[in-house]
Amino acid sequence: MNKTFRNNTLGIILAILIFAGFIGAFQLGRNSVRSSNQKFIANKDKKTKDSKKNTKAVIPELLKQENVITSIFYGTAAPVQQANVQSTQGGEITFLSGDIGKKVAEGEEIVKFDNTALLLEIKKADSEKKAALQQIKQTKSAFETTRKEKNRILGLKKKGMVSESEADSIVNQYRTSETNLSRARESAIQIGVRIQLLNESLKDCVVTSPINGIIDSRHYNLKEIYKAGDTIFHVVDIDKIYLIVKIPEVMINKMYIGKKTDIKFEAIPDTVYSGIVQKIPPGQGSDYRSYSIEVLIDNVDHKIRPGMFGKAEFNNQ
Repeated sequence: MNKTFRNNTLGIILAILIFAGFIGAFQLGRNSVRSSNQKFIANKDKKTKDSKKNTKAVIPELLKQENVITSIFYGTAAPVQQANVQSTQGGEITFLSGDIGKKVAEGEEIVKFDNTALLLEIKKADSEKKAALQQIKQTKSAFETTRKEKNRILGLKKKGMVSESEADSIVNQYRTSETNLSRARESAIQIGVRIQLLNESLKDCVVTSPINGIIDSRHYNLKEIYKAGDTIFHVVDIDKIYLIVKIPEVMINKMYIGKKTDIKFEAIPDTVYSGIVQKIPPGQGSDYRSYSIEVLIDNVDHKIRPGMFGKAEFNNQ
């Protein structure tokens, strides 16, 4: 009996120890999980704070970058200088220099007209002028003779040595000779004016280029009869080019003479040109609420052609 009681007591003690060990292990595991959760939450809070801190540092930088904005506007290329080659003198074209694409210099002779008829008229007018000058010489001599005679007769009249009718006659002769001299002089002047006009017409038979440039259109051929006032050639100077850019009214006050811009053309994709604002109109253009400014570009290689479509990038600062 004592043995049995002892065994039962040992069993109860062993069961209590096992149960206590189980409870201790459970509590230890619970504390470990709680500690891990607390570390996770702490790390998460730290990351969140760091993230907010970094965000506060990045946002101002982005805003700062956004303040440096380039505005893009589009326009069309146009020549700085262009001119029609014309003449006030008509006639048959006897000389025609060059064709489309030819370079011409200011003052270079590029068109001539037949001047045969004009040369004949000038020769005839020169002969008439010589005759008129001879007529002046003769009438002036007659006038001087009549003037002296008039003065003599009028002197004698005062002394009562000639009649009234004789004095009146010499005065009339004097007036006639004076009128003849005036007419001879007027005729010579008119002939001189006509010769001057004929010489001007002769000069107009030779037409020069008004500017340095390139012929981009031709409207007459050799031996054709030219009508005065028509355009024979059109010449453009493309050493420098304007890009005519449309600027909305909300941006026009950011533009000023001398403002620089980078320009690209669709037809020349690999080249960036530098441009300078040259002209800003005081009023709006034909398009509502926009202004057409002119940006000057050096076109040394002549790759930019009038009419090309270009894109201008302006720094807003």
